[in-house]
Amino acid sequence: MQGDNLHALTSLRADTDIVNVSRFILRLYCEHGKKLTFNIAYSQQDIADILGVHRTTVARAIRKLKEDDILIRMSRYEIVISDLDGLKKVAHDELPDDD
Repeated sequence: MQGDNLHALTSLRADTDIVNVSRFILRLYCEHGKKLTFNIAYSQQDIADILGVHRTTVARAIRKLKEDDILIRMSRYEIVISDLDGLKKVAHDELPDDD
């Protein structure tokens, strides 16, 4: 029973980490004029420090977003979002529509 609880808590933490990384990317998206491709000056370590997690946690979240075809690229210099609606869904976030 304890093993199941530990697995559930670990899974919950991983889910929370990808949500936080996704929200961070969405904030950058908004700050950069809501463009799907934009330049950044953050390393994975910078992002980890901002979010209060380990760099490997950020790397795993980015890898998962790429595997799910939500991001095309996220490097130290550039982010390319391929599925904005998917990113919003992962982030449990809704951005206001532009009118």
